[in-house]
Amino acid sequence: MGSFVLTDSLRKSFDEVFDQATSGLDLAVRAKSAFENPADQRAPIPEALLEVVRAIPGVDVAAGEVSGYAQVVGPDGKPATTQGAPLIRMSWTPSAELNALRLSSGKPPVGPHEVVLDTDTATSLDLAVGDRVTVLLQGPSRVFRVSGIASFGVKNQLAGARITSFDLETAQEVLGNPGTLDGISMAAARHADVAQVRSALAAALPSTVEVVTRQRVINEDLEQFSAFVDVFGNALLGFAAIALFVSAFLTSSHG
Repeated sequence: MGSFVLTDSLRKSFDEVFDQATSGLDLAVRAKSAFENPADQRAPIPEALLEVVRAIPGVDVAAGEVSGYAQVVGPDGKPATTQGAPLIRMSWTPSAELNALRLSSGKPPVGPHEVVLDTDTATSLDLAVGDRVTVLLQGPSRVFRVSGIASFGVKNQLAGARITSFDLETAQEVLGNPGTLDGISMAAARHADVAQVRSALAAALPSTVEVVTRQRVINEDLEQFSAFVDVFGNALLGFAAIALFVSAFLTSSHG
């Protein structure tokens, strides 16, 4: 019975986390997967598609996103650890409506020398706005100034995951894929018909990409999460399982 109750609690926490993370999202543009499994890695899409999306009538705001690996090094020279939870590097989304991160202090990152850290990372490493930090990347490590500190959603439910966020151009640079995006998130105008906007987007974009709804994003991630919990149970990973799917959500640019 205890295991069942905890599983139910896990699913409730998952619902809360992803409801917060996708609250402003109406549609997402992403590369089509070569396989049916929504968890499969998707190819990047051209950044030029962002302007195509923004030009569609009924689109209120649209933002391109990229993500990958990054690990912050503390003042003592030791990298921040996560007990197995993901280390996530993501581009900062200028639109508050589409950004799952909420600034608690400082400002968004601007330019090649600024980074926003999640609240847990900043607290555990005793870092504040204005401090300089070394960040380990897929390429050479770099030093950044902490421009801001942010939480994930309202409750900062990262379950041990760590987030570093850069402006889009910097994130593309450190990822080594300038001119490409992992995906595009968008919100429809207040009185727009989302289904009509989706159809217009699909007609304007190349056949190599797809336009999916917020509900599909949530359903895909919930399906993966439920299967994960059913197979592995709660004794093994507990609420850290949520961190894996926060990571999957962020690094797949909303699905």
